[in-house]
Amino acid sequence: MLSLSFAPLRLILSNSRRFECAGSALFPPEMARQQLAKAAGPEREARVRQLVAEKTSKREAAVAAKDMDAIASLTSELRQLDAELRHVGGAEPVLGSVQLECWYFGCMLYQLCTLDGATLWDANQADNIDDEQLRELAYQWPEKKPEKLKKIVWPQATHLVDWLLQEDPNRRPKSWDVVMQHPLFESVAGPAEIKRVVMSCPELGTLDKDGEGPYDQKVMETVSELQRIGYVKFGFDRAGTSTAREKDAALFAKAFALRDEGKHDEAIELLKSTDWWYGYQTSVKQAVKLECQSFDGTLDVICIKGGFITQLEATEMAQIMADAQSDCAKSGISVRFTITEVSYHDFQQGYDFLQDHGFPQQSEDGVQEVGHEDEEAVQGHGDSANAAKVSTLSTEADVGVEDLRAALERNDKQHALELAAKDEQLSAKDEQLSAKDEQLSAKDEQLSAQDEELQQLRAQLSRLEGVPPDAA
Repeated sequence: MLSLSFAPLRLILSNSRRFECAGSALFPPEMARQQLAKAAGPEREARVRQLVAEKTSKREAAVAAKDMDAIASLTSELRQLDAELRHVGGAEPVLGSVQLECWYFGCMLYQLCTLDGATLWDANQADNIDDEQLRELAYQWPEKKPEKLKKIVWPQATHLVDWLLQEDPNRRPKSWDVVMQHPLFESVAGPAEIKRVVMSCPELGTLDKDGEGPYDQKVMETVSELQRIGYVKFGFDRAGTSTAREKDAALFAKAFALRDEGKHDEAIELLKSTDWWYGYQTSVKQAVKLECQSFDGTLDVICIKGGFITQLEATEMAQIMADAQSDCAKSGISVRFTITEVSYHDFQQGYDFLQDHGFPQQSEDGVQEVGHEDEEAVQGHGDSANAAKVSTLSTEADVGVEDLRAALERNDKQHALELAAKDEQLSAKDEQLSAKDEQLSAKDEQLSAQDEELQQLRAQLSRLEGVPPDAA
């Protein structure tokens, strides 16, 4: 449990192991919901249902008017009201737990890691927040959190705070040991004894423990994010980098064809003849040399199982590492290593937050966004009795921006068909005009010919008129 050194957080532990907090600015969402549920009664539930009906009607009007801003705002408000209905009169008591402590620690860490020492909420001197902020915390935290996380200075701190401040307590760290293993505290924990370097990894993988599909997990992106926050290192160049050679494309195609024909050994030898294979081995050896300088620990070389290419890399890894060890020894660099070949299912088991939390999603402009898992977490709160009361409301509240987008897409398609029909009509008219132009051109030519003939006749007439009668 938290020690008295956390006294500024105003924590009180009752005999029933229930936490109370004198300052609502430090409430986790579950405690904010509990506080609001205590103050709510039958009249509040009736009022909320009335608000739902009013805002649903307004949103329908906004959809008809294609007012995207109004739709987004009203949808957000309806989701908040939907969540509130689930908890009116039925919030469970909040008990002391590591997950609750993690929230308070996350509040403190957030303030330490923002540039201006900003707090999560605008609180008064007693660390209390107003009802509007309390409702945002209780029912809209996944939507409000990304904007607040932007204020954190360091990416590693952003990741840890995001994890500590998960809306669902079950998705926060389950022990303080896990928290202290985070790369943000690496300097506190002392020099690392093991460096984990991913040397082989497929782009896509599966969470099935037996390696069966679906292969819908973006393994390479997960490893990239782990590398970004300091959990692992990358020891090779990804596909599509400047080390790729166009001439290898034909060799790869031929190698895969040989594999499909059952000529596995021939396919492997062909792959080994590519520039890619030479570049891959070189990048691994350079990564080993770089990571082992001034490092006395063990290099854990990780090969995540995948398809044809990653199988080759894993099979040859022992020889590649032996060569790297020999090369480094010539430069006075000592290399101690182990090779871990693991499925993606087993790999992600080593990082609890990949299962319970995941990474903050990145938008196109690099700003962190909340993924669908957080959105589902909002919908998943509350007991079954309260959830049953608003089952139809949930369906209504989910209608909004996506429905409008679908409608707009249908309208766009219809508009495109109409434009195509008009284009055909215009093309037909163009053809008609072109035909008329040709007719006019032909008539112009006829008139020109007649003009020439007339000119000739006039010339002849002039000559005839100029001959004396006696000569005629």
